[in-house]
Amino acid sequence: MTRRPLILKGYMKAKMTERNFHQVRREIRLMQQIRYEGAVKIQGTFEDAGAIYIVQEVCAKGDLFKKLIRNGGMLDDKYVAAEVILPLLLTLEHLHSVKIYHRDIKPENIFFMKDGHMKLGDFGERAFSG
Repeated sequence: MTRRPLILKGYMKAKMTERNFHQVRREIRLMQQIRYEGAVKIQGTFEDAGAIYIVQEVCAKGDLFKKLIRNGGMLDDKYVAAEVILPLLLTLEHLHSVKIYHRDIKPENIFFMKDGHMKLGDFGERAFSG
């Protein structure tokens, strides 16, 4: 058995509207469909009386927004091209080929793994399949 850190994303049912329930279920369904290295992977889901939980891999190096803040709003052009833009475009190309559309591309949804590889995450409210 391989041990690796995971993130537990919880949605409190008492604070959710019917629309929120639908959005969370859609997010789970979309994440379960994605089989591509450039997207944050879902490891499982479960719920109890109080919440719905999504278990997903950890992106240990945080998101692009925080990386920009730490670097005074600037990143090396070659780094951005090779480690952000190209992997992001390849990920979007794959997602679109399987009819999944993210629609919320922003620095806060571009994550980095411990090894530095980029992952697109947050397939919530704006993402859809069609």
